[in-house]
Amino acid sequence: MSALKQCYTRSIRQLVDFYSKTQDQINEAQLEDYFLHRKNKDLWSPATMRIAYSGIKSFFINVLKGELILKACIIPYVRSNSGFI
Repeated sequence: MSALKQCYTRSIRQLVDFYSKTQDQINEAQLEDYFLHRKNKDLWSPATMRIAYSGIKSFFINVLKGELILKACIIPYVRSNSGFI
């Protein structure tokens, strides 16, 4: 498994462990709360936030076939130098 896949898989596992729910049971409001908690309480760096956001976004779009739209309070924090992820 590539390093990127491992990071993305870890992002999903951390989210599932955080809520003690399966991925399909976590709603968008909970995702916003999760990212705010990681940013404000766990003090994750912007790079860590980008990796987590990208992994979770990829999972929601490619596996659950849904959209992932987070409020503006999250998006600027996960912005990369080349644009939004």
